[in-house]
Amino acid sequence: MSEFYVLELQSGVRVNVATLPGEDPSRTIRDYFASANRPYERWVNASLGPLDELFSELSAEGRLPLAPFQAAQPSVTGGDELILPEAQPARPTHAREAPFTPPRRLQLPLHQDPLEHGLLTLALTNPISRADLDGLAERVRTLLDATRTAAHIQEERPRVPATLPVEERPPSSLLARLSLARRVPPRLALEALVTPQRLPADALADVKLELHFRNEGGAPAELYPALAQLQDRSGWGGPTWTLAVTAAGFPPERLKLVELRTGYGPPGIPPTSQAFTPFLRQVPPGAVEVHTLTACWIPQALLPADSVRPDVIDPEGMNGIGTWPHLGRSSVLVLGQSRAALQSAMERTRDFLRGQRVLFLPPRALLQLTLGYHQQPWASFKPQQSWSLLAPPLDLLTGEREGGPGLSAPTEGRG
Repeated sequence: MSEFYVLELQSGVRVNVATLPGEDPSRTIRDYFASANRPYERWVNASLGPLDELFSELSAEGRLPLAPFQAAQPSVTGGDELILPEAQPARPTHAREAPFTPPRRLQLPLHQDPLEHGLLTLALTNPISRADLDGLAERVRTLLDATRTAAHIQEERPRVPATLPVEERPPSSLLARLSLARRVPPRLALEALVTPQRLPADALADVKLELHFRNEGGAPAELYPALAQLQDRSGWGGPTWTLAVTAAGFPPERLKLVELRTGYGPPGIPPTSQAFTPFLRQVPPGAVEVHTLTACWIPQALLPADSVRPDVIDPEGMNGIGTWPHLGRSSVLVLGQSRAALQSAMERTRDFLRGQRVLFLPPRALLQLTLGYHQQPWASFKPQQSWSLLAPPLDLLTGEREGGPGLSAPTEGRG
């Protein structure tokens, strides 16, 4: 549910669930539909942000007279009175003869295919033409087609086991381990976790990104995670974190990751090799090294308008953010910061974002984050091992409003 509409997506397939002897039928049925509904919940979550922006644009252009949904009256005909008659006189109905008292709710069926049904219910202050309504339905269907792909591409992934299978565990004796180390090199797998997985539309929030390095090889792996800088850090070529972000239903240019530099100069002199040594971490075979990255979420509603004015956020034009068309209507994820620190900075100065690494995002979106770690020789940094690791994508829902993820009622999943 959004401020101006309710979106319902469901399967058109009826399912009979059989239970085994001794099972609790109510629990089995509940668990089945919870699992079957999960893709539809993801689909709704992926669609709400793009729909919000579409309706905001149409409303600003005066092409869609939206009203707050909760204040609108239900319609006994599904909103027929909100559709202007064609050139021919429309057949009178009780609803058309009744006085029109805005705002009213208009139901817009969205039949995607015979096995999936959608319904969009809008709140409008004035009637609209059939042509405008059909055009709106077509744009919404196109948007839902795009977000449907995002909702179904990521299936539940099995978690990496806490220990290697018995046949893959390194032998216990020192001599056998040394022999294995000469034959089996280190092999790292990277897994990422994000907490929380839903970010509110009306509050700042701390975000924690955990990186788990698991050594599935036969020799120790060498890492420098505490030394790593975020991608594209000016003048840095040492260990690096990468972050790739997509938002379901939005074009790539709707997101922007930028270092809001406050100055520019020639690259600095790289540290000596001794400066890297204290950061070396060795991960034995079968062990896990955990490193945590932090960030602070600031929703658009709480981001001071002065802080994202071009003359404040990028007065020299050094970062190219001042001409970005979505600057004033985005939420932000400030990397490497905490809520307490940014809350204090916001109260002290309006240019608190300068000098930060900032990810600008749609206010409401289903994001997929892909984190990576890269380690290559650079200047005086001469690691014994090079790595280029990517973790499986993570889901992150931003701009969640009170009332849940957007499913207006339980739905049947496809069976």
